[in-house]
Amino acid sequence: MGLIGAVLLSFSTASAQEPAEFVAVGLPIAEVTLIAPEGGLPEESLQPLLRAHQGDLLTPTVVRLDLATLYRVGNFAAVEADAAPWFLYDDDGELIPAVSLSYRVYPAPRLEALTVQGSPLPTSDVLSAVNLEVGGVFYPDLELTRLQERVVELHAQLLPGGNVELWVRIDPGEPRTIAAVELAGDLVVSERKLRRTLARAGIKEGEPLGPEAIQAAQLELRRYLANGARSRLNRLLTPFNPTQWFAHEHEVGWVQARTGAAVAPSPEGVVVTFTIESGPLLMLQVEGLAFRGPNKVNTALGIDERLRLTRGFVDAAPGRIVTDLQERGYLLAEADVRLVTDGEDKQQLRVDITKGPAHSLRDPLFAGGESELHGLRFSGNQQAEDWELRTVMQQSSYDVLRLGHITRPELDSAINAAENYYRSRGYTEAKITAEPFLTIERPSLLKLPGIRQAAFRFRGAETEPPRWVQVDLRVTEGPQSTLADLGVLGVAPDVNVDFLDEIIPELRDGPWSPQRLERLARELIEVHRDAGYLEADARVVGRKVGPQTYTAEIAVEPGPQVLLRSMVTRGAHHTRPAFLQRELPLELGQPISTADLEQVRSNLYDTGVFQSVSTELLGDESARDLVVTVEERSRNAAEVGAGLSSDMGARVFARYTRRNLWGVGHRADLNAFGGAVGLSPDDLEFRAAGSWTAVRFPGRHSQLVVDALFQ
Repeated sequence: MGLIGAVLLSFSTASAQEPAEFVAVGLPIAEVTLIAPEGGLPEESLQPLLRAHQGDLLTPTVVRLDLATLYRVGNFAAVEADAAPWFLYDDDGELIPAVSLSYRVYPAPRLEALTVQGSPLPTSDVLSAVNLEVGGVFYPDLELTRLQERVVELHAQLLPGGNVELWVRIDPGEPRTIAAVELAGDLVVSERKLRRTLARAGIKEGEPLGPEAIQAAQLELRRYLANGARSRLNRLLTPFNPTQWFAHEHEVGWVQARTGAAVAPSPEGVVVTFTIESGPLLMLQVEGLAFRGPNKVNTALGIDERLRLTRGFVDAAPGRIVTDLQERGYLLAEADVRLVTDGEDKQQLRVDITKGPAHSLRDPLFAGGESELHGLRFSGNQQAEDWELRTVMQQSSYDVLRLGHITRPELDSAINAAENYYRSRGYTEAKITAEPFLTIERPSLLKLPGIRQAAFRFRGAETEPPRWVQVDLRVTEGPQSTLADLGVLGVAPDVNVDFLDEIIPELRDGPWSPQRLERLARELIEVHRDAGYLEADARVVGRKVGPQTYTAEIAVEPGPQVLLRSMVTRGAHHTRPAFLQRELPLELGQPISTADLEQVRSNLYDTGVFQSVSTELLGDESARDLVVTVEERSRNAAEVGAGLSSDMGARVFARYTRRNLWGVGHRADLNAFGGAVGLSPDDLEFRAAGSWTAVRFPGRHSQLVVDALFQ
């Protein structure tokens, strides 16, 4: 919001004889000071953030970096640099011209307090509506102009410290109170249920009409009608209703319902009228699925209030149902979907399904075959075992092949994963071809006399014995490519990469594996970042030098090593700086890594004092400043409750927590419990418990807890 002041690097001084120009650039710095009004600097010193130091030569670049850092970290309204003539003694004790560098900071004004009159809303809601915060930065020239457009009367008082106290009066006017709610059109359900649905969206007589209430109410009405005017609880309990488990017909709802709304003024407020065009009631009739058939079809087709029963939807519906069944093991499933109009007020979506037998890649006759896809049979694989290829393929198809089911798209995806597995071992020309599926009928109880007929009557659909699916996969491995030579270039001299002495000989003259080389490149990046090279990167360059021979180089670009120049914390109002510093296990002048930053966040969160912690490294040179911004949790928390039971009588309880005592993270908890079984004094019961928790005591990795109980 504020402006960064210009860097004043040259001044003119006048003498009695002639003016002389003072040029500050290039002179040694005699001293560096921070100047601010009383209370204008944060409690923690910002001096370590400055790049200009005593004895250094003054350069515009350093001053610009200091100005940007101070402005960003301190949330100042403006920051200025002033260079004045000064002197220093050199090593011989002679006076030499120098410069006194001072940074003058102007604290940003903040909103000290806000008083609101005339608003029926809490002050917190008013602050949120105008995007302000008590204690936040408040620039009067900008904010007052914006606020004057939204309030009737506004007074701002500038306090001695530069902060602002604000008083506003708001004229909310007469609220748009809903005088009446009218319903028109096709009221296919009772008016009482429709009004209850509207009330959930905020449309209720005597209540104010919000700006988004109309749109929310229309959506709620459409959703309610599309679900057959069933309540949310009813919809949640439907899967557990035994009467619906084996039903073939299901009333879906008015999925094509349309709603309109109109608002008209009246002496008592506004009259809101909703017009409903329900459209025909959709019935879903499913034949061929025994258990919860309509529910499964409804899920496969995605029927809800957004559905449009177009010709395109009906044409695509069989394919969606078949795909869903095939993914659940019914490889030969077929479906036919028709939309039939039954009068003007009803439509039927008739779904005829022929599931066919269940298919599985698992052989039920194979002992221990529950975890093996024995239907995948390989030939021609010399360098990979069958179980390896099966594992790769089922991991690539978690929801289908892993469960023993198979579809052509999932099989193609799994084959591609198996070919990549071969390429990672140097077989760059490996190819896997699938033969047509072979199904084998397996013994089943359904073949026994009477069982098949009973199953037909129970399930309401023809039942066939399950079948085992065999897929012959012909593997053409091809020749294995090898890595003739591997070099690693650009490693930073102070980074320990001794592990390469073991890895490179293993890879050299071994299989050509781009995946393994990429993994090694990532390991080199992590090693460099752990050593402070936060911008490290690496790339793999492979070259084909023969028919099946490759060479590779991993080029590392470490970038600058980032050293920690200073640490500053922001946002802590009640926590002692010394307590915060103990949680920052970093050493100035040492390299800083991403793991160090994560450790800082973890340490601060573990104290239980902060609800958010963020870290930021400022600067773009090798030495950078770490700014840790924290947001403290509320220091006070309270909870009360009561209950009544037939065996334990009346019960009340209360809990109070006080966090961050004395600014060192200690916490005190007080719990009270009372109850009465009867009306006599002997039936009364009271218990209280107190707990004191001292974090990081007596050591960093321990805490002391003291409990007390009173009964």
